[in-house]
Amino acid sequence: MFENLLGEASNFEKEMRSKLASIVISEESGGISIEANGNGVITEIDIDSTMLHDNSKNELEDLLLVLFNKIQERCAEEKAKKSSEFLKTILPGMGNLFK
Repeated sequence: MFENLLGEASNFEKEMRSKLASIVISEESGGISIEANGNGVITEIDIDSTMLHDNSKNELEDLLLVLFNKIQERCAEEKAKKSSEFLKTILPGMGNLFK
């Protein structure tokens, strides 16, 4: 029985990672845009060329930090949402564990 539970947990993790990998999350601010998948993997960073000339290094770093943090927060929210949805399908009544 315990082995079945571990197998289910492993399958759950694989399925969640697969579903989250297909979700695109993006944030944009001040000429910089960052895109990640639902697993939190950054897939694209775009910096408008005018940003390289018009802003200081510190401003660019600050904007990047803000955007990275927003992306990570949204990825965590998406993971919790998908986990809750998935748990509802396999364990009715348990889907509120991640809220």
